[in-house]
Amino acid sequence: MESEIRNLIKLRGENFHNQNYDFPSIDFNFIGKVDSLQDLKEFPSKSLFIWHVCDGITKLNNFEIERWSVDAPSGNHLIISERFIDDNLNLENYRKNKIFFWDPNELSQWFGKAILNKEIRLSITKDNNIDDATSEFNEIRSIDNSILTLKPNIEISIWLSNKGLSGITYTPILLSSKLWEIDGELIGPEGLIEKKSGRS
Repeated sequence: MESEIRNLIKLRGENFHNQNYDFPSIDFNFIGKVDSLQDLKEFPSKSLFIWHVCDGITKLNNFEIERWSVDAPSGNHLIISERFIDDNLNLENYRKNKIFFWDPNELSQWFGKAILNKEIRLSITKDNNIDDATSEFNEIRSIDNSILTLKPNIEISIWLSNKGLSGITYTPILLSSKLWEIDGELIGPEGLIEKKSGRS
């Protein structure tokens, strides 16, 4: 995920610097430094250091932020976290000190918008280590074959532009539903069988 974030920052940021920064923390990975980033609503007047926090089982808490801030360079910072932010973390106080946070929801929206804007493409790689003969895999595969994903009929960015609403922000969502298929037999008084099936 770190390389994907860095590549998108290069695309969306201005004057990206990826200097080798010797930082002792194993949880905070330095992505780079930009002079501006169009996706950050409250971009500070000066350049911005961007950090990435990998996925983990615990929330990002105040103790970790304080420990990171001891060794972090002075300036403005954006922390992109794959871990959710602890509810006790006072984000407003950090924002006053020009430290901004993106949690997994904001990260996914950021990537989603880039995909819809065709700035990045998705690719699915097959794991050759999967044994097709296992019953577990066959069961999963049979379930996946019944799942349909429909492409949108409208390109949202073009539609908004045609309506004069190109400045409006939008969030991609995936709507899901279930299709029921019901089969049955109706047996009459004389033993006649009438088969029926329907979908809803």
